[in-house]
Amino acid sequence: MEPILYEFYQHMKNGKILGLCCKKCKTIAFPPRGLCRHCGNAESEWIPLSKKCNIVSVAAGYSAFFPSSPFILATVEIPEGTYFAVPLYDEFFSFSDNPDCIWEYYDSVVGKNGELFIGQNPAGAPMIAVRLCTCQV
Repeated sequence: MEPILYEFYQHMKNGKILGLCCKKCKTIAFPPRGLCRHCGNAESEWIPLSKKCNIVSVAAGYSAFFPSSPFILATVEIPEGTYFAVPLYDEFFSFSDNPDCIWEYYDSVVGKNGELFIGQNPAGAPMIAVRLCTCQV
């Protein structure tokens, strides 16, 4: 595993959601990368990211690793100005017998506020996910 990703997961195990801030241009990288995507600089520092976000888009899918577990992937924007995709956790949504219900769900969640949290994937590994909330972004 890349040292940056190892350190990222260590922070997650300690309950922290962190990104990397380029020391040269201040671009935020999440997930973390070795080089700044904007200027190519290799020097960066860990910064805490807001747990509040705006849900920009959602899509339904199946994982190659867990084909019997459909999931919803949300693209979110955080106040720090970066976008990324994370699983959307919603205990009230079910694919039931109609996979097309994702389109109605899409209309009901896009533009809503969310809260990032550290959860577990079906294999028990830590992952960052989002849930709907009434928080202000």
